[in-house]
Amino acid sequence: MGNRRNLFVSCMLLVVLTLGLIQSVFAETTGTMKTAIVTTAVLNVRTGPSTAYNRIGTVTENTVLPVLSEQNGWVQVSLPDGRSGWVSGDYVKITSVKPSLLARVTTNVLNVRTGPSTSYDRIGTVTLGTVLPVQQQVQEWLLVKLPDGRSGWICGTYAELENAGPSAPKEETKGHKIVVDVSALNVRTGPSTDHAVIAVIPKGTVAEILAEQDDWLQVRLNSGKVGWVAGWYVSVIPAESGSGEGGSVDPNAPLLGKVIVVDPGHGGSSPGAVGPTGLMEKHVVMDVASRLAAKLSDAGATVILTRKGDWVVSLEGRVNMAHSANADLFVSIHANAHLNRSIGGTETYYYRGKATSAASYQAAVLIQNELVKALGLRNIGVKHGNFHVIRETKMPAVLVELAFLSNPTEEAMMKTAEFRESSAQAIFAGILNYFK
Repeated sequence: MGNRRNLFVSCMLLVVLTLGLIQSVFAETTGTMKTAIVTTAVLNVRTGPSTAYNRIGTVTENTVLPVLSEQNGWVQVSLPDGRSGWVSGDYVKITSVKPSLLARVTTNVLNVRTGPSTSYDRIGTVTLGTVLPVQQQVQEWLLVKLPDGRSGWICGTYAELENAGPSAPKEETKGHKIVVDVSALNVRTGPSTDHAVIAVIPKGTVAEILAEQDDWLQVRLNSGKVGWVAGWYVSVIPAESGSGEGGSVDPNAPLLGKVIVVDPGHGGSSPGAVGPTGLMEKHVVMDVASRLAAKLSDAGATVILTRKGDWVVSLEGRVNMAHSANADLFVSIHANAHLNRSIGGTETYYYRGKATSAASYQAAVLIQNELVKALGLRNIGVKHGNFHVIRETKMPAVLVELAFLSNPTEEAMMKTAEFRESSAQAIFAGILNYFK
C-alpha cells in the first residue's frame, strides 16, 4: 500500500512539473508571463496544491512572485530564494504581463533582494553591465530574472532600462526628435503614468525618438538614458533641427553649455557623519549626487563629479577639478550631525569673502528654497560657512546640508530612495532657477 501511495505521489509531482514546464515554454514563446501579488499579511507556501502538503515557508503581503502553473485554485510560484512552492489562489492577485523591458546594471556591484526595498534579505549580487529581463516593477524597484534562473529585486536607480522589443517609429516620426513644450516633463520607464519616473527634463530639451506606443514616445537623453515621454507635451521636429548625437538641448535652454561641478562630500576612509543605525554620510551624498548629475546632463549641462565611487578625494583636489574645468557653479552635498539628536533640518552655506559671493548667495537661496519645499524639514536657512571647498573656489559655490543623520527620524528618511530622489530633484530645480 505504501509503495502504491509513493508511486501516486511521484506521478502527481511529475504532472505538476510538466504543467509548470509547459507554462514556462508558453511564456517564452508568446512573450507573456503571469505574476502573483500576495494580498494577505502572511501566506503559507506548501510543497503541493492543497493544505495537506507540508508548509515550506511564508511570503508577506505585496510580495510579487512569478507564476509557474495553476491547479484547482492553487498557484505554483517561484520563490525569491530560487525554490518553487504552492500558495492558495484565494490570497493572491494574478496578473498577466508581457515583459518588454531589460535592465542593464550601471554600478559595479548591485544587491539582489527578496522584495522591493532594502528591508528585504539580500540573496545575491549582479555586476556592472549585466542585462536582466524585467518581470515586474514596484515604484523604483524591479523584479528581474537572474542569470541562474531565479527571480529577485534590484533597485532601478542603479540600472538603465531598455526596450526589449520596441515598436519602430511611425513613418511621420521616423528619424525625428522631440522638443519639450512644458516647463518640466517626466521621463518614465514605460509608456504610461503607471511606470516610474527616471528623469525630469526641462522645456526646450531635444531628444531622439526611438520608438512609440499609443501616444507615448521612447527617447534617448543626453546622458544615454532611454525612457518614455507623453507625446502630448512635446513637439516633433526633423533630426537635423537638433544638434549632438543621441539627444541635445534647445539653444535657449538655461543649462546648455554650463559646466557644473557636483561634489559628494567625504568618501573612502572619511565616512562623514554616521547615523544611529550606522548609515554613513558618504553613501547618502554619493547617491544624491549621482541622481543630480544625471538630471543636469539630461538638461544640457556638462557635469563633473569630484568622485564617482567610494574613495578619498582631498579638499584641494576637489577645488582644483573645478578650476581646471572652468566651472560655472560648484555644488557640494553633505548630511549634517549634532550631539543633540532632536535637532534636525536643512541648511545651505555660501562663503561671504570672495568676488563671487553675491552669486553664491543667490544660488544658495534658490537651492535652499527648493529643498525645503521638497523635503518638508525645518528651514534652518542660508548661512555663511568657512568651508574650504566654497571658500577656495573662484566660481559661485554652495554647500548643502540635506538633513541631520544624527536625528533618528531624518536618518530613516535618508535611507529611502524617495528622499534621495527628492533631494536631487530639488537641487536640480534650484540650479535651473539660478541659470534662468
